[in-house]
Amino acid sequence: MSAVRPRPRVPAPAGAARLSPRAPSRPTTVALLLASATAVLAVVALMLGDYPLTVPQVLTALTGTGGFESTIVLEWRLPRVTAAILFGAALAISGALFQTLTRNPLGSPDLIGFATGSYTGVIVVTVLLGTSVVTTTAGALLGGLATAVVVYLLAYRRGVQGFRLIVVGIGVTAMLHALNTWLLLRAQEEVAMGAAIWGTGSLSLTSWADVVPAVAVLLVTAPLVLWASRPLRQLELGDDAAAATACASSPPGSRSSASASCSPPWSPPPPAPSRSSPSPHPRSPGASGPAPASRSCPPRSPAPSCCSAPTCSRSTSRPSPYPSAS
Repeated sequence: MSAVRPRPRVPAPAGAARLSPRAPSRPTTVALLLASATAVLAVVALMLGDYPLTVPQVLTALTGTGGFESTIVLEWRLPRVTAAILFGAALAISGALFQTLTRNPLGSPDLIGFATGSYTGVIVVTVLLGTSVVTTTAGALLGGLATAVVVYLLAYRRGVQGFRLIVVGIGVTAMLHALNTWLLLRAQEEVAMGAAIWGTGSLSLTSWADVVPAVAVLLVTAPLVLWASRPLRQLELGDDAAAATACASSPPGSRSSASASCSPPWSPPPPAPSRSSPSPHPRSPGASGPAPASRSCPPRSPAPSCCSAPTCSRSTSRPSPYPSAS
């Protein structure tokens, strides 16, 4: 017999590792495109206005050496552009959360009714207490929270489904729109105009003092959303898939991981009981015929403490086909 010769190894070319670079993922590409478009639009917004500027003038004004142009850019236009970017990011985060939780592209705060409820709170506070930053913010928060509670309670039927939540939210939004119109018609003209400006949204009088709260809110909420992004992606697969993959996504010590650890590990099937094993039930001296067969509980792996151990009958006797001797 001839010996089998091993195949000679062909060395890989020196540049083979660099021939097929890893392509960026689709979310990364989309994020880069959106960031580039946002930067371009921000520069365009700094250029446009009653006093138009060129790109070199905007860049010079950003450094603080442009004189009157620096005042226009740094004090008037840049706060509005920064606030628009931050407010848009907050709206995008809230929309992504609602669409993921409801598993429906129609799930958004304005469609479900939360934004309309915030507007209702602002109108009520403005009519009763007047217009100020503190009262307006508190009224918007309380109105949105109250609307969220009402929508949740109306949509709850042994759980909350995304489709039912959206349908109930649309109905609540229509009712709140009618209530807001009635409140504006009953209020004074100045109060109604102030509330209407808040409802439509305006960045005309935005300053750096208005940007600070938006930065603080995003610094708190954005890391939380990033931390919960993996469980939120699992929710898009459905309730069953999310429950099945809860063990891998939940941290140790949480409720989901504890409940998942209750399932016992796989063990091979027990061997069949031997027919020649002695019966645990003694026979009477005058009885004849074969002894009644007994079945013992097969050995099982010990069940975890969080789960109930399986139960089985200790013995099962079959009647003898032969009559006993009298």
